[in-house]
Amino acid sequence: MTQTTTDRSRAHRSTRAFCTLLLALIGLATLQVQVADPVAAVGTVLEGPVASAFCFKGPFAKASVVKITVLENGRVATTQTDARGAYQVPTVIDGVLVHVAVDGKFFDERTGKITKTPITLTAIDSHDQGDRAPQVNVISHLVAARVIALAGDGSRGPFVNIVVPAVFPEARASVQESLEDALNRMPRGSVLDLNPKDEGSRGQAQVIHVSLVVTEAAYQRSRATGVDQGTATQSLLNDMVRDIANLGRFSPEMVTELRTAEQTMDGAAMLRNLHAAYGIGGDLIDDYRP
Repeated sequence: MTQTTTDRSRAHRSTRAFCTLLLALIGLATLQVQVADPVAAVGTVLEGPVASAFCFKGPFAKASVVKITVLENGRVATTQTDARGAYQVPTVIDGVLVHVAVDGKFFDERTGKITKTPITLTAIDSHDQGDRAPQVNVISHLVAARVIALAGDGSRGPFVNIVVPAVFPEARASVQESLEDALNRMPRGSVLDLNPKDEGSRGQAQVIHVSLVVTEAAYQRSRATGVDQGTATQSLLNDMVRDIANLGRFSPEMVTELRTAEQTMDGAAMLRNLHAAYGIGGDLIDDYRP
């Protein structure tokens, strides 16, 4: 009888320990938050006080997947872009440093059409509920790559809130200086709030100019290699990231490629396509007329 009671007690403790472990694993597991109707969930707040931000190369296509990773503990929330390329950070993400990655097709300013193949762009930023979501674009993508390179293992995990803020200013300065050195017409000024919807702002001028140059450079690559525009764009972005991450600047070959694209592109025509489709960039068209 005593042996039976002991066995039951052991079984009870084992079950309780298993349940405790299971709950712990669930707590550490990836948290998935799906937005069933991204237009309804995001579009209603685009013109209001500001939780949304844009995924912009040109604007990303509707239902592009946005993955938001909390850098301290690795938890993930997912959502989608709406028809204008905007997204909103789910409410489960609050008061933390996050890595945002958007994967999807995008509006090609040169052709005026959505690409056939997707690309991925990223950003690293802090996020508090009520703040605008982090802007995701080519510049944020380069800054994120440099942050990760400078922070090393400190870009994730328990020390991220110390390491990443410490290296972020240097990463942002490296990208800003690299773009200004490579592009003769790059608008000068701090690359802080790069909102492509903020008509007439310095931030809009910066992010759109870089996007137009990347579009033209990718077009030249696509012609040379026979790949489509989306594939050429991702290839170009990968090379830009490699240079910024490893060198903190663009290689001479990359500077030549970007500068040639800047000189040959028809920026006014590309902006007219962008403005006609999304109402973005109209105030900048005159800056690109011959």
